[in-house]
Amino acid sequence: MAVRSIILLAALAIFAASRSWHYLRLALLLNGLVQAGDVVVGFIQHDLLKTLGPVFLALLLLLAAKLLQEDKPKPTIIV
Repeated sequence: MAVRSIILLAALAIFAASRSWHYLRLALLLNGLVQAGDVVVGFIQHDLLKTLGPVFLALLLLLAAKLLQEDKPKPTIIV
């Protein structure tokens, strides 16, 4: 699982550095969904740490994706 996280973190860093907000939002969303899947695995295994850690990460990642979606610049009308 650590390799998956490192690869996703690298993608997030690259998209943020290049200001590719659409792709950054997509990567945040996908990473959040992966963490949500880890929550299910932790719950099935009755492992509190494998459940709570991914819950917080998933919430933070999905919140960040939502904030990027709402932060679109408004079009300006030039008269």
